[in-house]
Amino acid sequence: AAVARRKDLDESISEVIVASLDVATVASLLANPHARIWEQTLDKLVDDAKDIVPWHGPLVSRSDLSVRALRRVAGFVGSSLLRQLSDRHGVSDETRSFLGQALRERLEKESLESRSLQEKAIDQVRDALARNTLDSTFVEEAIESGNRDLVIEGLAALGGVARHTVERIFSARNSRVVTALAWHCGLTMRTAFKMQTLLLKLSADELLPARTGVAFPMANDEMRWHLSFFGINSTQS
Repeated sequence: AAVARRKDLDESISEVIVASLDVATVASLLANPHARIWEQTLDKLVDDAKDIVPWHGPLVSRSDLSVRALRRVAGFVGSSLLRQLSDRHGVSDETRSFLGQALRERLEKESLESRSLQEKAIDQVRDALARNTLDSTFVEEAIESGNRDLVIEGLAALGGVARHTVERIFSARNSRVVTALAWHCGLTMRTAFKMQTLLLKLSADELLPARTGVAFPMANDEMRWHLSFFGINSTQS
């Protein structure tokens, strides 16, 4: 990886690095603007990159991609990277039109996928409510599986708040507000801490741990105060 980041790397050394098939090292090579890579080597990397997400961003940033490579990359990267491709300078009008169409199609697809995930989460929460199993265990399992939509819908239902309110609280990335929301929803401090660590991935200095191992570390009035900034008037005791 250290060699891959060197300046003025010639094509033959780049070829050896690519042949290593080490994901992190090849990503470093692609991200190095001073590394010269043969066109056929780049084309081969693009063919292999569909399922290797760490290569997507560095590939998009390469200024030496062929038109063939650009079109291939446009077929699998996400909308944010596609937007970067669409804004590239020095491409033909035909290629720019192709990239613009690919971006529109990707945004539409991602929108449909997002709605589908939300609808599935809503159905799961309704089922849990009917079975009386919408509780800390349900939310923790959703957190541990990385199902953000299910966590959001579960908290919205438990707390009697709108989905967008939960999303705003998560976007704030404030451990005290997240903890207060868990308390408002009748969840445990253990669940609140999992939201901080596993879902929001807050850094160590941002975390709010439990008091005496299991208790909420804030007074109820303080938690109500934090929630009030998001329009939540909690009557939890």
